[in-house]
Amino acid sequence: MDAGRYVPVPGLHRTEGRRMRFQVEVPDDVFATLASAAESRGVRISDLLQRPLRVAVDVALRDADRKMPRRMTPAMQKRLPELLERGLAWPDVAKELGISVESARRWGMRLGVKSWRQETHALNAARRAEEGKTA
Repeated sequence: MDAGRYVPVPGLHRTEGRRMRFQVEVPDDVFATLASAAESRGVRISDLLQRPLRVAVDVALRDADRKMPRRMTPAMQKRLPELLERGLAWPDVAKELGISVESARRWGMRLGVKSWRQETHALNAARRAEEGKTA
């Protein structure tokens, strides 16, 4: 593999008031292709790389957010069961509260909210018991 060159890509993501600056290592053969594409479009190489890298950074941050523990305010804790009682699914509840789906499920379990599997299992068990009484 070629030695490669570093291409600065400014302003991908703002973190804590600081603008982060990334440098991307590009192999020489790819750099030549990028240079000719940038020259034909009249833009810089970093302009070509900025959008795909921004998407990649956002996806990485979203994945990191899923793994980070979230603090749930008391107001959010009150709203969680209310949202589920309205018939919203976990993804919709998470969107309403501004947290990830996994965080919503985890907090629901901590607060004693049954998952749909537990509720379905309980309903099926009750139906079987009812059928056993009538038979």
